[in-house]
Amino acid sequence: MTIQFDILQLIEVGKIQNELDFERALIADRKLRILSKENSNTKTV
Repeated sequence: MTIQFDILQLIEVGKIQNELDFERALIADRKLRILSKENSNTKTV
């Protein structure tokens, strides 16, 4: 799943280096909130 790949890529880096990373992190946060309601596996991410 590309959504999880993008999120895991952000997590692996471990820090926000620029504004683009910040925007991606915000989007990932929103996606994880939605996905965690549907799939309990995403709650750990």
